[in-house]
Amino acid sequence: MSSLLICGPCSAESQEQVLQTARFLVAHDVPVLRAGVWKPRTMPGQFEGYGEQALQWLAQARETTGIKIATEVALPEHVELCQRYDVDMVWLGARTTASPFAVQQLADAMRGYDKPVMVKNPINPDIHLWTGAIERLHNAGIQVKAAIHRGFSVNGETYYRYPPLWQIAKKLKTIYPQILMIGDPSHMAGRSQLVPTIVQQFVNRHYDGVMIECHPDPTSARTDAQQQLNFAQMETLLTCLLSREEPKDKDELSLLRERIDDIDDRLLTLLHERLETVEQLGAYKTLHKLSFSQPERFRHMLKQRLVWCKAHGMDEEFVSQLFQLIQKESIQRQQKTNNDQPLSTAEEV
Repeated sequence: MSSLLICGPCSAESQEQVLQTARFLVAHDVPVLRAGVWKPRTMPGQFEGYGEQALQWLAQARETTGIKIATEVALPEHVELCQRYDVDMVWLGARTTASPFAVQQLADAMRGYDKPVMVKNPINPDIHLWTGAIERLHNAGIQVKAAIHRGFSVNGETYYRYPPLWQIAKKLKTIYPQILMIGDPSHMAGRSQLVPTIVQQFVNRHYDGVMIECHPDPTSARTDAQQQLNFAQMETLLTCLLSREEPKDKDELSLLRERIDDIDDRLLTLLHERLETVEQLGAYKTLHKLSFSQPERFRHMLKQRLVWCKAHGMDEEFVSQLFQLIQKESIQRQQKTNNDQPLSTAEEV
């Protein structure tokens, strides 16, 4: 795989941990060591990084091994310290990208900054926040080297910690074809055992690189322990990545699978939008004291859908079962929204 590899622990936790990781990565031809120096945490009192001391560890690891170093910046003073320690690459995190004010402050602080800058997708699935952050940096004269696709936060339980929503990253790449697209499988997966599967998806989609979290002993990690690979896991993954020959032409099977993945992403996005609309409709009915039970509405709606299916050669029984499942989930969402009495599954919004 010919791409940019950026690897290292979620957080820089000690000088020995950083140096040990740097030596491991250099031995496996990884050019860039990443580590969090300032960690934005949801709750106060949690580990928030070692700040400037951690930058010193990174700089010492670079001096000892020759590896390049990268970290996240979220405040103008972070930029100043990274310049002081000559950090090779910086990135804006998902929470920062979601805040235009924060991005503008960083853009102002970075004027004249000549190091590569990367921008992670915002935590919420809004491409305009992502493109807006990139534009603010561009307007300050900063050339963004890469966009980092780390997945998005969505409502409800999901298989991945942050589902990829591939179509958003694909759209960004069409807007900025000159910017590298880097995949972050660690945050996307949320579990170390899922990381290789997502890396393969990045490879299949011809991403320009990956940013992977690894740790000498993930069980002792102070942040995101579950998603970090140990060195044995990392070595196996790197061996596959670095030895892989890029196919000259993508085979038809891969193209078809990618197309199915993209379609599935759109299906899930639309289903999520439908369920959100159901909740809004339920709230409207409660406010206006409208009847909650409308079985005739469901039967009429299903009849219309089946007419369409017949005209397009789709199996009517399959579609009927599918909409009954959607109907059941819609009722459950409406009950939660309205705190009403239980409904039968024959009723519809």
